Amino acid sequence: MPNIRVCALFRPLNAKEISDHGDTVCIRAVDSDSFLLKDDKEEEFEFHFDRVFYQRSEQAKIYEFLALPVVKGAVDGVNGAIVTYGQEQGRLTAWRYCDVHEYIFPSLDQISDRKSKGRMPNIRVCALFRPLNAKEVSDHGDTVCIRAVDSDSFLLKDDKEEEFEFHFDRVFYQRSEQAKIYEFLALPVVKGAVEGVNGAIVTYGQTGAGKTYSMEGPSIMDCDENKKGLLPRVVDDLFSAIRLSEETTKYTINLSMVEIYMERVRDLFDLSKDNLLIKETKAQGITVSGATEICISDSAEALRSLSIGIANRAVGETQMNMASSRSHCVYIFTIKQDLKKEKRSGKVILVDLAGSEKVEKTGAEGRVLEEAKNINKSLSALGNVINALTGSPQGRANHIPYRDSKLTRILQDAFVSFFS
Repeated sequence: MPNIRVCALFRPLNAKEISDHGDTVCIRAVDSDSFLLKDDKEEEFEFHFDRVFYQRSEQAKIYEFLALPVVKGAVDGVNGAIVTYGQEQGRLTAWRYCDVHEYIFPSLDQISDRKSKGRMPNIRVCALFRPLNAKEVSDHGDTVCIRAVDSDSFLLKDDKEEEFEFHFDRVFYQRSEQAKIYEFLALPVVKGAVEGVNGAIVTYGQTGAGKTYSMEGPSIMDCDENKKGLLPRVVDDLFSAIRLSEETTKYTINLSMVEIYMERVRDLFDLSKDNLLIKETKAQGITVSGATEICISDSAEALRSLSIGIANRAVGETQMNMASSRSHCVYIFTIKQDLKKEKRSGKVILVDLAGSEKVEKTGAEGRVLEEAKNINKSLSALGNVINALTGSPQGRANHIPYRDSKLTRILQDAFVSFFS
């Protein structure tokens, strides 16, 4: 990692700038480390930093990202500096942090250690904005203004000029790179699974929000490296971790793929198995009994298998989307390790949820209406489980309603790991 961090901070406009119509200069976040500046001539300029802090950014967050590493380094005998730079009364302040000796920022392993000690949450919730599609542009969807507050929050202004503030662990904007989303959200889950810890990655949103694109990318089999979705990146990193592991450790990776449609679990590798049962054993935890498990030996084989399962997924048409996923698609990677003194296993469960929307907006009737009701019921059950876990000390609620839906039952092992 670089030993210099350069950050940008935007302060609020002062009275003179407002009277000079300075608010006509539009700042639009691209990512947590970049923004677009549009001047009064409507020209756009893109700027990149190690982190961008906006008008409502907290001083504590700025300190933790920029200055805390310098302080920790100085305690260990490493010199460092923090410099503020900008024009007189400038809106934009740039900070530079540099050290004169090599300094390594906390690694992912150190971050994981903090999480295990309770200083970091075990669930990360992120928001991703995709570009507007043609219909949204024609419906004047661009009049809804998204304005970044910080790398983890934004303001949404609707067509009535009302502002609403939302907070997440991280916000990714239209130009965010798939790799950055993966590194923040999914990589810790993959590393945990290789060490025997279960984890899950779930995409949630209304039909057409970009859930499946985030999961698969443009194509599961062949696409530009920069556009790869979460699934192919998970596959690549699982096998990379195995290649880098000790030769004395033997690994086996099994892949199963099911969909939950109308509360029935169907095997996407064998469509004749269309009503599978979910069982729990002491040795294996939660399993989908009878589901096909493919032992995958390399990334190419895994992607070929995934493409077969994806083609079998239930898809229907609604007014919200011509090809709306009407089922929850669940990808389960089980990583088994045969060590000298013990055996252990971990799971990476990825879930591409069915589209969530208000029934009256979809034009749903008959069977499609029943699909929508089942989808919303299972999503409600998922919310109830999360609320039960997060609303009690260390997730020890008297009752966690895992059995209220097939979705929460399959995710049970991951939830138990999150709060253990």
